Amino acid sequence: MGEFTAIGTFFGMYTTWMNGIWNNWMMKPGKYNVHRMTTEQDTDVDGSLLWLDEHGNIFKEIIQEDGTKKYID
Repeated sequence: MGEFTAIGTFFGMYTTWMNGIWNNWMMKPGKYNVHRMTTEQDTDVDGSLLWLDEHGNIFKEIIQEDGTKKYID
């Protein structure tokens, strides 16, 4: 019933936050270093870059001879 009061809500948020902080402090060194993470863009078998549109469809980028880019699915 305490979680339905203002003080109980704040205490619940604090304990959730503190558990996460404590877990980060107790991890092995280097486990929680976001600066070391890298991302790579996917390519198809030909080496062309793959892109996603707003609906999640995969498009392939083709650079034509005149330098313009064309996207096909």
